[in-house]
Amino acid sequence: MAYFLIEAKLKAGLLYKHSSIIEIKEVEKPHIDKGEALVAVRGLGLCGSDVKIVHKFIEPPYYPFIIGHEIAGELIDALPSNEVERNIIKLIRNCDNNLIVYLYVGCGVCKYCIKGERNLCYNVRRIGFEINGGLAEYVKVPISNLVPLPKPLTYDYAVLADAGATVLRALKKVKLKPNLNVAVMGVGGLGSLAIQILKISGCKIIAFDKKEEKINYAMELGADIAIDVSNYQKFSGIEDNVDIFLDFVGNKESQILGINTLRKGGKLLQVGYTESTLSEIPNKTLVYKEIKIIGSLGNSINDLYEVIQLAINGYIKSNVTNRYNMEEINNAITDLKENKILGRGIINL
Repeated sequence: MAYFLIEAKLKAGLLYKHSSIIEIKEVEKPHIDKGEALVAVRGLGLCGSDVKIVHKFIEPPYYPFIIGHEIAGELIDALPSNEVERNIIKLIRNCDNNLIVYLYVGCGVCKYCIKGERNLCYNVRRIGFEINGGLAEYVKVPISNLVPLPKPLTYDYAVLADAGATVLRALKKVKLKPNLNVAVMGVGGLGSLAIQILKISGCKIIAFDKKEEKINYAMELGADIAIDVSNYQKFSGIEDNVDIFLDFVGNKESQILGINTLRKGGKLLQVGYTESTLSEIPNKTLVYKEIKIIGSLGNSINDLYEVIQLAINGYIKSNVTNRYNMEEINNAITDLKENKILGRGIINL
């Protein structure tokens, strides 16, 4: 259900059907029911999906709509309805009320939800996609979607809710081992976290991007080689030598690069997506090189718990490089669309 505009109670960014400009307005504070929690949003990660929603490539089910699915904040109120929910609240209280919000809301009864993979639920709804999200001072969410955010992690680690956990899930689909040649296509919000996670496994990391500052950023994060995609053929030993190609871009050019650089039996791990299709990839090449194409969608709540633990243990650091306040959201969306954000952008509330 959409928020209704009334007397000033809280600020939120509202997206309207016939506009790509988000308007900051006063809205009613969300009312929580049993099984729900009220969260004060402190950090909101910015994702390429937000650009897709703003420009209507992804359409929310109603307008005005509030975007934002990488949410970290403070627990304000909750109405637990069972012992499991009471235990979740207890864990968060023990973290000084700090939490991250898991974004997938499943039906709870299908085989995917039962396995803990709400991201694959046939009737899934996502906070910030089909349910009003975190571009607001407060957001209501199911208690079952709350994940404790322990010290020393800050609200910047909101980016783990999607970017971090999504990367981890994708990498769990392939068997990582030392000295594998793993290519990371796109050194942005997801790619910069992927490089850090891959370092744990001892893989040789080849980063691809088209911006010099991101190529340098990849090297700072620990990539072994960082290459301008327009000049990759100048580097000997790249073509037909990559074991796993991790594509966070998902357009024609990135997929062709993946096919050209993968060795025989290599794996194209597809995480990013656009309007592009796989039609530009020659079937003969797929067959002759026995390339496997693996899609990976979002993350499970277990993936989120695991990536938070990696951060607690110091294996990965926040990749927030650009900060904005709520009133700067349209500038932030433009920066993201124009690839001006080095790592991950965040809205600080």
